[in-house]
Amino acid sequence: MKRIALLSILALAVAAVAVAPNAVGAPDTTGPKCADITDGQGGYSYFENNDETAPPLAHPFFDFSITIASAACKAVTYTLWISLNNGTGNGTPYAVQGIPSGTTVTFPTQTFDQATAPQSICVYAESSMGGHVADRAPDPGQGCATYNRGDFGGTLFH
Repeated sequence: MKRIALLSILALAVAAVAVAPNAVGAPDTTGPKCADITDGQGGYSYFENNDETAPPLAHPFFDFSITIASAACKAVTYTLWISLNNGTGNGTPYAVQGIPSGTTVTFPTQTFDQATAPQSICVYAESSMGGHVADRAPDPGQGCATYNRGDFGGTLFH
């Protein structure tokens, strides 16, 4: 009898391990794979032709997108939190909602007047379901990814 109970428990444990990777995203994600933020890419276009020796654009802009582990789910909301730094530290973050398409979520372009364009932009992304944050990138405790005028690329996003 003990042997049957032990084999049953072992079979359940093996089944749970086999199903778990398909049911949820990375270990830092709580929720389905479509909530798992795997990468982030963006850039702060400040100079003409992205050349630091060129004059600044009349309307500098910031673009950003994230990649998720599987096609977007309707129940998941994708949010980019943006803080603008004008030389006195990061300001209060504001949120923009992402537009999902397959495994890419694109956020609306943020455009600034040249005279008031921030020195840097600090961002982090969240996926959430029903008010519960499923994933955050950069991971909790890693702050935000900072883009200075003319910076491109993605850092710390997973």
